[in-house]
Amino acid sequence: MASCRAVPSVLLVTSRLNVSRVFLRNLQNPKPFRISNRLMSSMDQQRVLVLGSGYVSEPVVEYLTRENNTHITLVSAVKTEAETLADKYQNTQAVILDVQQQQQDLEKLVKDNHLVISLLPYTLHPLVAEMCIRQKTNMVTASYKTPAMAQLHNSAVEAGITVMNEVGLDPGIDHCLAMECFDRVKAEGGKITSFVSWAGGLPAPECADNPLGYKFSWSPRGVLLNTLSQAKYLQDGQVVSIPAGGSLLESTRAMDLHPDFDLEGFPNRDSTIYSEPYGIQTAQTLLRGTLRVTPVPV
Repeated sequence: MASCRAVPSVLLVTSRLNVSRVFLRNLQNPKPFRISNRLMSSMDQQRVLVLGSGYVSEPVVEYLTRENNTHITLVSAVKTEAETLADKYQNTQAVILDVQQQQQDLEKLVKDNHLVISLLPYTLHPLVAEMCIRQKTNMVTASYKTPAMAQLHNSAVEAGITVMNEVGLDPGIDHCLAMECFDRVKAEGGKITSFVSWAGGLPAPECADNPLGYKFSWSPRGVLLNTLSQAKYLQDGQVVSIPAGGSLLESTRAMDLHPDFDLEGFPNRDSTIYSEPYGIQTAQTLLRGTLRVTPVPV
């Protein structure tokens, strides 16, 4: 069987001054990772605490350890996963502990590092964030900002640290590309009347052989549960709601974005909440959607 590879690009579809545009960005060669010197107590080593050893963890560890002066402490309750990663990459140490049952041990690790990257289930992020606030350690997650995390905003500001959420692909890179587009439009004197964005984990076409047409780069359970969730978006000034329980996949639409891909998309969670943070309150249409390879009927 041919080895599978992820397509190293992000597809972003927008409307810019009433002209539809498609941006295809290659993200295969990112810049080296560096922590600002002002965040470091030692000038010669960057210490990063990575929480979790699931699908997302290995790419993070691989990327961070490209820099010889970065030391990774990888925390997981799954001994085999953590030790396998630690053995594979330089300057990586595995620590086996349960973050809920061994909170004192975890907080000591938070104190000893310059940055915490939490790849744990989103329900555990507030626990970690509270430790980071007490120990004045910066924190990053790829998860959506939840109300529980939002409540910690003022405490993080008072502690003088950054707790950053939504910095994955979707949400994350799509936000950055969207804001780049909005800034260009506003700089030219225009206003946003419609914004539609599509993103997703796409396997290479020759490897899109699972029934879902999806590249599992994070928890399969999380992916499947997301298809059962509700969604909401703005279409021509009207809020469109899709109820939870399976109706989401009934709203898929064919996407003609690139000649090499047979894609379909469906709405992703609540798009309407991004009107204010994006600064596009003038938009009458606002939709963030998930892409996948069109599944082959079984």
